Amino acid sequence: MFSYSNSLKKSFAGLFISALFVVALAPLASAQTYYYPVSYNQNNADIQSLVDQINTLLAQLQKMQSVETSSNYHRYYSNNTDGNMHGTHYNRYYTSNNDLSVTTGTAEVDSSDSVILSGNVTLDNASYAKVWFEYGTNGNLDEETGSERVTRDGSFTITLSNINNNQQYYFRAVAETTDGVREYGTIKSFKTNSSYNRHYNYNSHSSTPDVSTGSANNINRYNAELHGTIDMNDFGNGVGFFVYGENERSINAVENEDTYNNVSENGNSIQKVLLSSSLDSSRSFSATVSGLNRDSEHFFRICVAYKNDNNSKTLECGSVRSFTTDN
Repeated sequence: MFSYSNSLKKSFAGLFISALFVVALAPLASAQTYYYPVSYNQNNADIQSLVDQINTLLAQLQKMQSVETSSNYHRYYSNNTDGNMHGTHYNRYYTSNNDLSVTTGTAEVDSSDSVILSGNVTLDNASYAKVWFEYGTNGNLDEETGSERVTRDGSFTITLSNINNNQQYYFRAVAETTDGVREYGTIKSFKTNSSYNRHYNYNSHSSTPDVSTGSANNINRYNAELHGTIDMNDFGNGVGFFVYGENERSINAVENEDTYNNVSENGNSIQKVLLSSSLDSSRSFSATVSGLNRDSEHFFRICVAYKNDNNSKTLECGSVRSFTTDN
């Protein structure tokens, strides 16, 4: 095949190799640089073998280039605290003016099959972002909660319901801006309660119903969707309801009342929404509240009225949470 002198052979091989690498690597300037050891020998078979290897390498590089140019995403793995690789996520190659950041908060287990996940988001220059949680039982995080829209820096919560009791779960917070920039918090874990872990007084009832205020989502200028859970334990005939309004003191004071009817509504300061008038089990609730003032902070909590061990009327309420309507 070759009839040139050794010096011409070397020159030919060198020029051919250089040309091939220039053609292959020019469109990959922003990708990784690949180094391939080259050595020259004095016979045609060695040169031909080197050329064949280069052709194989070029085919691989072209395939990689095709894959990269067909997608705007880069895949990478995140580590859990046990050192194993868990989950995959994608970041766009392009840059953004937004320095979005999100951190994973706590998991507040409020029943055998429900937990409140919390996180914190910083929007920087973004007008708003979607936030949600990824979760799973083995660290793969192959499930997602519903998302909610946030318009300012701060904490957020989402209630995860209908999960297995006495089960270890892993989770992390996720935030994404309108231009597709997505960030992830660290992976954390929690374990749901076993139904046998509740502390009962066998001479009467359990201490109190379990009441947990959830998240507020689907928020716009005048509406919001409230969430919460009530577990009556072994009490019955509970009257479940939400209270909400712009006066935090009024929302806090609800727990001092003893019946649903004694909670008085007062314009924008406090309103209430009846959820159930005869609750005997554990249930998750949601309710859409309307007629809110725009660009205003609103406080809310879920409560249940019932009769205690002394047959006295009383209230049990979840914690007070807040949200802000859109401008």
